[in-house]
Amino acid sequence: MTLYHYPFLNFVLLLIAGVSLSCSTKKETVLGVYDDPGPVVHHAVIKAPIVKKNFVNKAGKTTDHVEYYIRQSIQDYYIKFCESNISIKELNEKLENIEGDIKALQLEVEFREGEWDICDENHDVQSRIGEYAVILKILK
Repeated sequence: MTLYHYPFLNFVLLLIAGVSLSCSTKKETVLGVYDDPGPVVHHAVIKAPIVKKNFVNKAGKTTDHVEYYIRQSIQDYYIKFCESNISIKELNEKLENIEGDIKALQLEVEFREGEWDICDENHDVQSRIGEYAVILKILK
């Protein structure tokens, strides 16, 4: 007689195989300097303008704190520097070398989903969430 004649034994063997396969561990690679990046929505190489905006708190008051955004079509994506591979200083140095009012750079970026303000201690935490940008590399 073969295993085909013992359906219960087949079920038990399949159950054991399924449980053992589901117990494998997942290996993760974290990019940038921030330990808990948001989930990656998409990775891209883009040429886009960098826009500076003054921070507006929940009460609607504009502050002196300047934030940076990547402008894509009709949406501006907040740049989260604590997860990026570049600093604000490096970005400003590149922007200073571009003539004209529109300061566009070619960038390797990831657009992620999550909390914007979790690592920025320069102003009141707003608990803003949504899509944001992480700059992996400035290409041009």
